[in-house]
Amino acid sequence: MSRRCTLWFTVLLAASLACEKPAPPRQADPALVVLELPPDLGAAERPAVLFDHARHTAALGMQHCTPCHSADHRGRPLPRLAGTDDLEDIDAAREAYHAVCLDCHERRLSDGERSGPVTCGECHLRQALPASGRSPIHLDRSLHARHVIAEQDRCESCHHVYSEKARKLVSGKGRESACADCHGTRDVDRVPSLRNAVHLSCVGCHLERAGFGESGPVRCAGCHDAETRKAIERLSEIPRLMRGQPDLIWIQARGDATARAVYFDHERHESVSDRCSVCHHQTLKPCGECHTLLGDPGGNGVTLSQAHHSTTSERSCIGCHRARAMSDSDCASCHHLLPSSRAGTACRVCHRGPSPVDAAGAPRPRELPQLPELPESSDRFPEEVVIESLADRYRPARVPHRDVAAFYLDLVGGSRLARRFHGATPVPCQACHHHSPVGERPPPCSSCHGPEAGAGQDKPRLEAAYHRQCIGCHQVLGAGTGCTDCHAKAAEKP
Repeated sequence: MSRRCTLWFTVLLAASLACEKPAPPRQADPALVVLELPPDLGAAERPAVLFDHARHTAALGMQHCTPCHSADHRGRPLPRLAGTDDLEDIDAAREAYHAVCLDCHERRLSDGERSGPVTCGECHLRQALPASGRSPIHLDRSLHARHVIAEQDRCESCHHVYSEKARKLVSGKGRESACADCHGTRDVDRVPSLRNAVHLSCVGCHLERAGFGESGPVRCAGCHDAETRKAIERLSEIPRLMRGQPDLIWIQARGDATARAVYFDHERHESVSDRCSVCHHQTLKPCGECHTLLGDPGGNGVTLSQAHHSTTSERSCIGCHRARAMSDSDCASCHHLLPSSRAGTACRVCHRGPSPVDAAGAPRPRELPQLPELPESSDRFPEEVVIESLADRYRPARVPHRDVAAFYLDLVGGSRLARRFHGATPVPCQACHHHSPVGERPPPCSSCHGPEAGAGQDKPRLEAAYHRQCIGCHQVLGAGTGCTDCHAKAAEKP
């Protein structure tokens, strides 16, 4: 084979390999649990075991958790396997698991009942572990309200605090916080991990209530399957969770005597968020208590500025707003090409409140800003704009300039988020004239985009700029993107 043919074959092979997408990892059923020995006890001789929790609960019955799990003083099943409380070495851990699993299988076999495997290779299979199919569960506002109703406003049924004086858990009435505030990723002394605490309290309570004919889910899929959770009926009216939080506040950084305060409608944000942890992701404390100007270890080194302004985190203010804008096709028609912030105006969009010294007694605006009105059609604001850069092959594109501006003005008016941030400025102009000063008449596109692309910067040539801006918007909105959707061919009538 000639060198030329070999090179061509290599290129084709590389191209075919590049087109092959790796197979997605196999998704496990939510009830599939990976049983593996604690790594801090030493290396295991055999691979982990894939344990089908649903098949075992179906075989043993949902009221028979104790053959596998220990129980607490109230009879609620503990999350860990029975006999694995105080393990000293890998051998003791292996024997503890075998005492529960293998002994049960052998006993059922001897009684003539259907049973599971009894040889090592039947459980410890050398295989790639599937990706977890479990969807993390969150108590959204509706689900939380259902629990409040079921417990008759007894918040202490779930929320508690530790009293140093009484040396026990007591009611946390008025001090309720997120579970993750105390429960971390691992058991520490007598404080269980978040995973163990939730399974003990939630599943334990559901099992207790099952005896009264009313209960929540007790199977893995009941909580960890997204489709199953969607089927749970949502309350038509959801009462507001009150922890003494103000409805309207001015946000300002401690120690910053220069930046203007940011108006924040706390009540409004509660109504559009499923749960408090959307913002208060670990505790219900104000952001500034964990995130400081310099980045305190208590906030994992994340500064207050990063916590509010990060464009990549959906927990930050700007990140959340940007994610919402990009997920809505109406908003994304502009925002998919706009930079994440507008130089010179970005700070004033939020920091338009009083100075820090005046914020304490300043009134807090509740009403939305008024939308601007489109000016009368004129040379400065034309009814129609004609683009002639491709007139040699296609007839000029005729853009209904005023209709486009009115369309975007209507989009802003229909969104509270857009009204809050864009209602006081002529934002429809920014949809196309993306780098022009807000409120000023924009220059023609050709004043920035020439016949050739700008070297070393994101400045496409004029023809590409038109297509990138116009077609990019049309793709998001589902409008026409073909050549003749905008241009008639030169040999045809418009």
